[in-house]
Amino acid sequence: MFVKSTMKDGKRSLRIDLGHLLGMDNPEDAHVTFRELTVGEALGWRTESKNGEESLAEYCRKIFPDVIIEHDLYKTPEEKMSSKEAVDFLWEKFSTTVALTEEVSRFNFFILKPKR
Repeated sequence: MFVKSTMKDGKRSLRIDLGHLLGMDNPEDAHVTFRELTVGEALGWRTESKNGEESLAEYCRKIFPDVIIEHDLYKTPEEKMSSKEAVDFLWEKFSTTVALTEEVSRFNFFILKPKR
């Protein structure tokens, strides 16, 4: 898995290459790109994380379709999955669920920690 954070026009994004986790030859054979969480989404994340892992996983599954800005997952060779379909597909595997949740958490919350 490869993770890359970028900033363009003042907007941060996170690309996660998932090819290996999905049984493909190369990590970049499948990817999902997320935008930075809104304040409301981040506060919801914090609240749900205090309620336990199951609650946080359900919250992530709910918000991720809105947080995904780009992906390359297809239903057929010609028809791309919607963001919701992509999340539902990725949620079928524990390894992809954990990878996405951990990386989006790192991407969004390391910037909220106070500098010392």
